[in-house]
Amino acid sequence: MKHVKFLMLLMNLALIIGLVAFSGCGDDDEDPGTPGVTVNAGTDQTVTLGEIVALEGSGTDEAGGAVVFLWEITARPAGSTAVIGNPLVEDPNFTPDLAGSYTLQLTVTNSAGASDSDEVVITVEAPNFIVIDQDITTATTFSDIGAGRDYLVQGFIDIDAALVVEPGVTIHFDSDAGFRVSSTGSLRAVGTAADSIIFTGATETEGFWRGIMFVDSDNNINEFTYCRISYAGSTDLSSELGKANVGFGYFLNPSRVKFNNTLLRNADGKGISMDHRTNGRFPEFSNNRIADNNEIAMVINVPTAGDMDGNSVITNNGVDAVEILSKNSTKALEDNATWPALANDIPYQVEANILVRADLELSAGVILEFGSDRFMRVDDDGSLLAEGTMTDRILFTGKTKVPGFWRGLYFEDSNNVINELTYVTFEYGGSSDLTNELQKANFAIGYFLNPSKVKITNVISRESDGYGFAVDFRSNGELTEFSTNQFSNNAEAGMRINPFQLQYLDEATLYTDNNGTGYIEVYHSSSSAPIDDNVTWVAPADGSIYLMDCEVHVNGDLTINAGANFEFEANRGFRINGSLSAVGTNTERIVFTGKTKSAGAWKGMRFVESNSVNNRLHFVDISYGGSDDFNLARANLNVDRFLNGSLVDIQNSSFTNSAGYGIAISFDSTITPANFATTNTFSGNATGSILD
Repeated sequence: MKHVKFLMLLMNLALIIGLVAFSGCGDDDEDPGTPGVTVNAGTDQTVTLGEIVALEGSGTDEAGGAVVFLWEITARPAGSTAVIGNPLVEDPNFTPDLAGSYTLQLTVTNSAGASDSDEVVITVEAPNFIVIDQDITTATTFSDIGAGRDYLVQGFIDIDAALVVEPGVTIHFDSDAGFRVSSTGSLRAVGTAADSIIFTGATETEGFWRGIMFVDSDNNINEFTYCRISYAGSTDLSSELGKANVGFGYFLNPSRVKFNNTLLRNADGKGISMDHRTNGRFPEFSNNRIADNNEIAMVINVPTAGDMDGNSVITNNGVDAVEILSKNSTKALEDNATWPALANDIPYQVEANILVRADLELSAGVILEFGSDRFMRVDDDGSLLAEGTMTDRILFTGKTKVPGFWRGLYFEDSNNVINELTYVTFEYGGSSDLTNELQKANFAIGYFLNPSKVKITNVISRESDGYGFAVDFRSNGELTEFSTNQFSNNAEAGMRINPFQLQYLDEATLYTDNNGTGYIEVYHSSSSAPIDDNVTWVAPADGSIYLMDCEVHVNGDLTINAGANFEFEANRGFRINGSLSAVGTNTERIVFTGKTKSAGAWKGMRFVESNSVNNRLHFVDISYGGSDDFNLARANLNVDRFLNGSLVDIQNSSFTNSAGYGIAISFDSTITPANFATTNTFSGNATGSILD
């Protein structure tokens, strides 16, 4: 048997030699054979577990044809289940899942079937960072372990105990990972200017991880100082918060967190977001930077606005503003607060109706942009001090710059000497009536039980879809100071007030600059509007006319300055029981007339039982009266009695176009001088010049 096998071996060897010899015969042309390929699997790499490996293979066909790539893992650590991302491309990604050595083979094949292979070795070292994949239930400290990444957070981790993060620590978060600080937990991350603390995504792309959320963590320990928080916003922190780097959630109690020298940036959402149901607070907030977030920079609640500072920078966000929200459409401010002006003219966007029930101060330069039909009301237990400067005015405006976008500001029963509006601009208010008694206006004084007090100086009120300024007809609200204001481009008159406020007006204010009507409207709904104090009514320097939609009863001593002009609505009049001194000049006459220039357009004037030596009508023009007989006669002027007659000195005046007489005098009343009938002018009166 052995001999047979040996003979067969010799025969095969002879056959091979014969074939080789035969292959050397034939003609002289060479056979090019099958073209080959070249392959290179790339350079060996050493990486840290958790990193993504970018493979760098290459391969070509020697004839320039197309080739096919195939990557395979030919050796791996025991237990590894890692796969190549796309093994059929030249340079796929590969994510090792265990530490150890991986051999990867790249095979390149051309269209003729020729192929070749090359190998690359990937050495994966165990990470030198700590993985956080369990909730924190005991007091824990994160220390700087000297790596580029100190901690890797996997999952949405509950912090149910005290967590302290030391200076220099870098915390990376896996996809959609984050922290939730509960009512029993706290997070204190205090870095330094040289060693800041970093909270960021394992991949630094916007919206890579979820963010940090505080829920009912009313703990003064919570703090971010010299921190950098970035690239969060993968999913909503909650349905109310939306996406953000840091969120203040709510279940039972508000959370408190300090922010100092901290950067919040590149969220696929907001920098900071606060649940509209919570009164979350910043015990400290200074020198922060909220930048490059895709949505509005910050959303906070009404009380939180007082925690802001004027040095933090808000820039390059989807909306560069701080939005003020509330659980309900209306929110009361019940703690004294100062709202600072935000740096670089960043506005507060007010999406709540704010009831001021404490002392609120607005710093010079504050900008409040109100949402649709939103308003601010200062109540009886509150006050508003809004004191701007000539160069840093305070602005109340609408988010959208159209007349009537927001409702306005009004004081209701706030009888507080603190109330002040100085160098304040109001615009685009008047979306709806402020109250049943207050028509649409940029700002106003309302009334419920008591009058309010407000100082109004250097105020601009413009572009209202109603009045620039209005006062409830029931209110004897006191304008503790009123000077150098301007009302322009309002749909209605610049001002609508009641007679009680006339004593506070100044000459320098511009009342009728391109408003819907060129009047100062004066109104009262009752049968009479009493003037009980000794007061003076000025003549506005801009020539504004007082439109009297009320019957004025003067019980005190009233002085009307030269140049004042009054027009009366139908059946309105002027009764003097106290005294009236209306002394004009030849060039600045005082005018009392009807709004409609026809006989009997208004009642006229009546002195009744007023025998004061202060009663004077000098250089006064009274016309178109006589709609009512005032218990004496239809006339422009009745000088009448009740128990006793009246006394009036009339000089250089005119009485024209009455529906009755120019003047009617009761039997025991007196007009001086005795020749008044010839020293004054009478014309166009329907039934005569004088009835005596």
